[in-house]
Amino acid sequence: MTELAHILIVGYGSVGQRHARNLAKRGALVSVVDNDPKRFHAEAGPKLHGGYSSVEQALEAEAFTGAVVATPTAFHVDQTVALLRAGCPVMLEKPIAPDLRSAQFLASVQRETQVPILLGYTWRWWPALLELRAKLQSGRIGRPLRAELIMASHLEDWHPGEPLSDFFMSKAALGGGALLDESHWFDQMLWLFGEPAEIAADVERVSTLPIDSDDHVELRAFYKDGLRVRVHLDLYTRPTERSIAIYGDAGMLSWRFETGSLTLISTTGKREEIPFTNDRNDMFDALAAEFLAMGTDVRASCTLEDGLSVLQVVEAARISQRKNGARVQLR
Repeated sequence: MTELAHILIVGYGSVGQRHARNLAKRGALVSVVDNDPKRFHAEAGPKLHGGYSSVEQALEAEAFTGAVVATPTAFHVDQTVALLRAGCPVMLEKPIAPDLRSAQFLASVQRETQVPILLGYTWRWWPALLELRAKLQSGRIGRPLRAELIMASHLEDWHPGEPLSDFFMSKAALGGGALLDESHWFDQMLWLFGEPAEIAADVERVSTLPIDSDDHVELRAFYKDGLRVRVHLDLYTRPTERSIAIYGDAGMLSWRFETGSLTLISTTGKREEIPFTNDRNDMFDALAAEFLAMGTDVRASCTLEDGLSVLQVVEAARISQRKNGARVQLR
């Protein structure tokens, strides 16, 4: 990008404000699109260069070196298409879209325009998970046989003080729910192990939370080499758990966000603990740094193609749910 970047933040809720702070800290001018002008004065955000009610209004008024799309998932495709057709590189919050067909349309526009997109599956920038992946790929636990990925938390703890009725996560029509919003963990599965052959899943609403989106996902992935992966997602658990455990024929690797450490145990019982003391914002800040470096020879750490692969898993999970949890071939 140019020496002085001017970034348009589309959607100025909590994650939009986080991206704005990180980009401003790195020297970028920041302007905002939001349908609530009161958010332009959010104390959590930096001083803004400009505020607009729509992407189209912003693009008519100014030129931007890049944009961040941080609106509810239901709006991602239309807003990103407008930015791509204006030649504006995009950092797109995950997931790409509410469904695979919409995501494929966006991908066709990106191929047509050749404007870059960096996808925000932020856990790819988390130091402990980068180390876990490196150890897995180096063969430290041999051939992986089984893995469990868990994201379990209570939705009312996400935005304290905000009624759930105002939070897009409570509304299926806006792209809320565990299956889509916590698809981070499907991305981690694909990043760590590649694409499975089959998926089976339960996608349900089981809690008493006043929401109409799914709050419970149990997904099983079957790989041709025998690896079996379980992914559990929910929006009702206290205390929060975010963890990954991988069991191989020569040991096991595990990580838990709440303790910060990565653990490696060999089949002989030798134990290695690697502590990490990163702040959660570090991965968002690393994403911001990579976005500002786009246009150089840096290869994107998370691409639109990666997001399409995640939505292949999401689509297979939905089909499996309609078939009472039956296995579904991924392709």
